[in-house]
Parts: sequence; C-alpha cells; structure tokens
Amino acid sequence: MIIDLSRILNGKESIIPLEFELPFKDEKILKNYNIVQASNLNIAGEVTYMDGGLFVKCTYTTNLQLKCDRCLKPFEYTLEGDIFKGIKPETQSDMESEEDDVYYYEGQDLDISPIVMDDILFNIPLQMVCDSDCQGLCPTCGVDLNEKDCECNKEKIDPRFEVLKSFFDKEEV
Repeated sequence: MIIDLSRILNGKESIIPLEFELPFKDEKILKNYNIVQASNLNIAGEVTYMDGGLFVKCTYTTNLQLKCDRCLKPFEYTLEGDIFKGIKPETQSDMESEEDDVYYYEGQDLDISPIVMDDILFNIPLQMVCDSDCQGLCPTCGVDLNEKDCECNKEKIDPRFEVLKSFFDKEEV
C-alpha cells in the first residue's frame, strides 16, 4: 500500500491518518508458518511529522487459520501488533548505512507493506499450538493423544543399554 506523503512534506499537514485493509498474500510467510488461510490485514494509525522526522504509528490485526504443530488440527488465531517506526527519504548515503529500525520512502511515496510484514514476522509465534495443554500425536502410532490414550509401550530405553535389560532375566547356571 502506497501512502502519499506530499501533504506532510509540503508542510500543509503534520498528520496523515491511515485506515485501510491490506491483503495478506505473502506466499513465503504463508508456507513457512503453515498458515492455511489469512484474512486481510486491518491497519489503522497515522503518519506523523514530529521533532524534525517522519514516523509511522499504527496497529494491525488479522485472523489466521493455522495448523497446530503438535496435533496438526486447524485452529483460529488472531494476530495483532503495534508499529512505531521512523521513516527517512531514500538517499545513497542512507542506504549504505543500513540502519535496522529505519525505513525509507522514495520521492513522496511510502510503501507501508514492508513495514507491516516485518512486524508480522517479528510477532508471529514460532510454535503454533491450538492449546497450551495440547498433547499432540503419539510418535509411534500417530493417535491424537488429546482424544484418547494409545496402547504403545511408553518405556524408553537408551539403545546403548538395551542389552542390559535382559541381563537379570537369565537364570544363573
């Protein structure tokens, strides 16, 4: 989404209000985080001129349908975030400095999509879990442990000591 900054840069206004929807269709994010479906991002906020600089201040929210990393069942998750970032005009010297927390605009246009997507990557949970008590699937038989117990042998023996298991079962001669 391109924001026209000309009203602030020309000194006519000090605030540009933002309220719009942005499609969530970054295939890389959708695939890497097992996102089955995502609603549009609802973004509300403002671009502000203060203390000699431009700042983007906004909030976003979206509803995601995810697959649980433990039991693989789909579940709904609401992702919300707050953004407060400085923005500067794009010049060669600024591009070479590679400041982490500053974004750049070209001419009088600011593309807000990279700012929002970077924040989403920062705020999206690394492990998608439908419930903190989710027990997941049995690694042996694949039964959903949230629904029923499996009949698998849960005794884990280190393979290096497996031979010792039968040591006491033998009769002495």
